[in-house]
Amino acid sequence: MQRRRFLASVVVGGVGLLAAGCTSWFDDDPPTPGSTRGPDAAVRAGTAASELTLLLAYSSTLAAHPQLAGRLADLRDHHQEHLRVIAPGIDPPALPVIPPGPTTTTEQAIRDLLAEERAGGEQRISACDGAREAALARDLCSIAACEATHVAVLTAMLTELA
Repeated sequence: MQRRRFLASVVVGGVGLLAAGCTSWFDDDPPTPGSTRGPDAAVRAGTAASELTLLLAYSSTLAAHPQLAGRLADLRDHHQEHLRVIAPGIDPPALPVIPPGPTTTTEQAIRDLLAEERAGGEQRISACDGAREAALARDLCSIAACEATHVAVLTAMLTELA
């Protein structure tokens, strides 16, 4: 019974954090057409590359494990939104899908996504420290919060599989 209570609290807490972290303030200050240039160009480029890596990981996992679409599609969509905010000129739907190896189980695929999300969140926090523009720092913090909720959701998925 306690395990169910714990899972329920993780899911409820994760949904609340997801709503707070992933809806953030992105639309308050829409990016300007030249926002990929300027003093934070390197921060934006690094973040965009990391978000593209996450998008590719999700797309590949969904291709190999279509039964996870109901749980993972929204998380992938959040990364598309993150990319749109950080680097408005990049078109994420053009990503190739590279399926994981044939021995990748559902559990291992989720573990791989979990590792990518943790790394992405840490990168966002580091990028926030290096950002000069306040709006970019705020967006990076919000993205880091969103990715932290993804970690909670993926961890809950692993717990369910155990």
